Amino acid sequence: MIQDGRRFCGPIELINHHKHNLDGFLTKPRIPCGRPEGVVPMAWPGISMLELEQLVIEKALSMGLQVSDISVCCRNVGMNSVR
Repeated sequence: MIQDGRRFCGPIELINHHKHNLDGFLTKPRIPCGRPEGVVPMAWPGISMLELEQLVIEKALSMGLQVSDISVCCRNVGMNSVR
């Protein structure tokens, strides 16, 4: 992380920002980061996006949220596998 750099909620916001603004990147990101078929993206070192999604869903359910509410929230932040 760049200490005095702009802060983003997550990687999706970072990428969307840099698609339109060159502050921090040398060029606009144009080439997708290809991942081999079946390889799950990592959220943080040691935890996959799928594991993170499941933890978020379990926590939301334990807080009394409905599956439909969780589904909307997860789609808004780029999570896909809501039960």
